[in-house]
Amino acid sequence: MHQRLAVDLTLREFFDRVYAPGFLVEAAAQTRHGYLESLAHWQRITCDPPLCQIDGQTLAAFKAALRAPGQFGRRIGRPSPQRMLFEDLESPDGPHDAATARPLAAATVNKHLRHVGAMLNKAGPAGPGNRDALGLLAAVPWTRPCRIYRRLPKQVTAAAIASVYRATGRPGVVGASPIEGVPTRDWWRAFLVVAATTGFRRGALLSLRWSWVDLPAGQIRLPAEQDKCGADRRKPLSRLAVRHLLKIRHRGPLVFPWPMTSRSWYRQWHRICAAAGLGRRELLPHDLKRFCATELSKIASPWVVQRMCDHASLATSSYYVNPSDGLREPVERLADRLAGALEAVEEDRLAQ
Repeated sequence: MHQRLAVDLTLREFFDRVYAPGFLVEAAAQTRHGYLESLAHWQRITCDPPLCQIDGQTLAAFKAALRAPGQFGRRIGRPSPQRMLFEDLESPDGPHDAATARPLAAATVNKHLRHVGAMLNKAGPAGPGNRDALGLLAAVPWTRPCRIYRRLPKQVTAAAIASVYRATGRPGVVGASPIEGVPTRDWWRAFLVVAATTGFRRGALLSLRWSWVDLPAGQIRLPAEQDKCGADRRKPLSRLAVRHLLKIRHRGPLVFPWPMTSRSWYRQWHRICAAAGLGRRELLPHDLKRFCATELSKIASPWVVQRMCDHASLATSSYYVNPSDGLREPVERLADRLAGALEAVEEDRLAQ
């Protein structure tokens, strides 16, 4: 039966019949959506061959197609009768066009390779660290991931956030309010302030519940079941954040309800940024987390930054901190000390 499955099942069929019900039972909805997104790319590019026909060359060609400029969606396999799901997935940048879409970032390509690799690993032979593998494949194909160049995080200023904050109050910029009786500008302003001062991601804020928020104590208590690391978390809320949350307090369960699609959220976000005079990618929602990490690093220990940003390690937190501004003062102090020593040398020379 295993051999028949290996011959007959494509990767998408393996996900639907075996992987999702067997290995993603406790996974968050966002995790499942990430796999579906990777599979949509896979189906579009490779035409989803049977498991036994997938080899290292297939994976390498899949990676190359995702990274090739102007060739987003180029197929490398036989025509597939299956319906492509990629068009149904929501994207912050709207629908993709094969001729004009940008190539995916190296980190995003690696994410899709990890998802495909995780499924193939469970179809492969069992071994240390993979004891529940099904043994459908004699060997698991592999390709080298894209090389990642760690560049400085985007530098986000308080002035840029303030300009977006101000733009939410301009007539015609924001749409209908997600909360009945609450002005739309208050919803967006509360979102901005809480995101910039707590380090929460967009998705985490949109799923934040009032039952986890203690406004009198100025604290968010996130249960372990909802945390991506599976640990209870406590985050302080600044007085500024509490004041903004009080303006949108309502009877619903979610702090930031958004009954529309994710695409509509990003469309509204880009409209607000455009009204603030910012480019389409000049300030993204995730940049608010970078702002939080960078500003905290100037006044607190690295462990505070790690805790507030919900990172598993200090190394991950370092990717969010742009130290450029913080380097200027210590470098000048260092130069002052060196200048003092050099002046003493010059005085000794003159004395001789």
